Amino acid sequence: MKIPFRTLLLLALTALPCLAAPEISMDDISVAENVGGAVFTVSLSEAVATAVTVDWATQDGTAVEPGDYTLGTGTVTFPANVQTRTISVPVINDSDGELAETFGVSLSNPSANATVADTQGVATIEESDITLLSWDPGMAHLGSVVETGTATPVSRRYFKINAQGLAVGAWRTALGVTAGEADLYAARGVLPVPGGAEWSSDRAGSDGWVLRPDQFNEGETWYFLVDITAPATWRLYTGDAFVQDLGTLGYTDTNSNGNYNIGDPALPAGEPVQPSGSGLVDIGPEGMRFFTGEAPNGTPAWSLWLNGDSRDLAVRQAGVPFHEIHHY
Repeated sequence: MKIPFRTLLLLALTALPCLAAPEISMDDISVAENVGGAVFTVSLSEAVATAVTVDWATQDGTAVEPGDYTLGTGTVTFPANVQTRTISVPVINDSDGELAETFGVSLSNPSANATVADTQGVATIEESDITLLSWDPGMAHLGSVVETGTATPVSRRYFKINAQGLAVGAWRTALGVTAGEADLYAARGVLPVPGGAEWSSDRAGSDGWVLRPDQFNEGETWYFLVDITAPATWRLYTGDAFVQDLGTLGYTDTNSNGNYNIGDPALPAGEPVQPSGSGLVDIGPEGMRFFTGEAPNGTPAWSLWLNGDSRDLAVRQAGVPFHEIHHY
């Protein structure tokens, strides 16, 4: 039996596969605050012979408009045989210290000849206006790795540091103010603000504190705020506490035996001692001053005093001492 030609043609047409519509997607990006804008790339999975359109709109995340970026909406058009287009969203460049923040651009309402595979692209505005500090090795009373500011107008300056292991068991942070007025605040992992900080010092003049090893963890990121409330000249340093070495307590080794002898019958008066001291010293912004010393072999007693000063004195072996009150 012969099948008519038109029937054969109908069978061939119904056997053709259905072609899937091309998919629209968008990338995630990261931008610096000062580059002017976040540029998203919108892609079509394959080129098509007719134009494709899709609507877009910005969405707040941790970044919000109008403070961090500019609100935007629009339509992306892919001309025939074009597979990539861009969307540009202005980013606000200010002088405020900020952690990384994000906002999104959503895609919707594609033309009938396409579908949306990825409905949102995310822009990360990188951390900005925060100065990275270097760890001070504690080699000088007033710091040897120092950040300074002079005649700064009333403002807020943000800093950060990665906490390190301690050489002597104390982490000090000091803000020396020599003119004007500024206060100091600190927090781990977030930006501190007055009234919202783990550690703060807002007394008149210089500010600071000393932390014990159990009050932070090595490798943590800590942020500092220098809140300048009157044009100020200041210096900021943070790291290992400075410890002044008083050396070995002096005495005259009369019998040359290498020990300090006080009960030797041949030396009824004992071996003469040579008291030593630090001399007059300043207490820095951190509110504490640390010293180290060594008693010679044979020492039955060790006397320490502050030459009439009424401040507290604490002693500890193999690490700097702390009082119950340690925040100044």
